[in-house]
Amino acid sequence: MTKSFRAQLVSAAGVRERLTSLGAMPKRSLSQNFLIDEKKRDAIIDALKPDSFSVLEIGPGLGSLTEALILRAERVVAVELDLVLSNALKAEFPNKNLSVLTADFLKQDFSSLYKALGSCPFLVAGNLPYAITSPIMFKLLSSNLPILRMALMLQLEAAERFFANPSERAYGPLTILTACAYTARRLFELPPSSFYPQPKVRSAVVLLERGPSPLPQEGFIEFLKTAFSMRRKTLANNLLQFYSSKNIERAFSLYGLGATCRAEALNAQTLLSLYQALI
Repeated sequence: MTKSFRAQLVSAAGVRERLTSLGAMPKRSLSQNFLIDEKKRDAIIDALKPDSFSVLEIGPGLGSLTEALILRAERVVAVELDLVLSNALKAEFPNKNLSVLTADFLKQDFSSLYKALGSCPFLVAGNLPYAITSPIMFKLLSSNLPILRMALMLQLEAAERFFANPSERAYGPLTILTACAYTARRLFELPPSSFYPQPKVRSAVVLLERGPSPLPQEGFIEFLKTAFSMRRKTLANNLLQFYSSKNIERAFSLYGLGATCRAEALNAQTLLSLYQALI
């Protein structure tokens, strides 16, 4: 690792210099906004508590988080789609406890990732691309793998989904799926000036910690997507896409639900119980 590497990644000028040396520019299509706030970077690492754990890093970019993770984690598996940045990470960090995969995380097979992580409980860190935050989170939450903690940077609006209450606009499948197996905690917000280039929106860092409840069954995600597919329709009407009216009426009666109720008015446990009654 070059002596100036840390300094390069904690200022806009340093990141510009690093990108120029690689013959690269930030790609808007990949939502490349690089974290340049060193104190916040260190706070993310401290909250994740990576010591003695394997860590999956999604979208390492230039390696700001990676640099700190490899000093504390047992092993780090970083998944980076950008070939130039991926190759640069491999050259910059020839560490034995770091594996850099040039791949689209959404297309990456989780069984191979889990093997690379040592087939043991692991942690997740990442600066999630704004445009695909939900697909990434659904992939993580439906993996049925022992993810103990996740420290994630994401758009503030997306972060609010983890904390929304029933009937609020941000309340939806991601809120419910997370609540079934994790405890979500707001760590802090990040202004646009914490990144280079500066995004047009504010960001937030969220910590998800695994609870004692098992992860919901794989079909629960599709159930939730169906339940929330048309918010103006009643839950019963939405569910008719996949379930008979007889089974819906029976399940509703078990939990005292009226025929006109909507998914957005029900808490996570009620929706999970309803799903289990329907399968």
